[in-house]
Amino acid sequence: MSRANAARLDRDLSDLPEGMRWREWMLRAEAAIFASPKPVSRETLAVSLAR
Repeated sequence: MSRANAARLDRDLSDLPEGMRWREWMLRAEAAIFASPKPVSRETLAVSLAR
């Protein structure tokens, strides 16, 4: 992911260091994958991480 794209995803995580932001993104993605009753598309994950 480019820094420009990452900056757009940092809206609510801007106070965290870069490594912690990455971990938070991964935790959110993991939660979405495991909570979904059906496979989650890449596009759906991207939208859920950007919120």
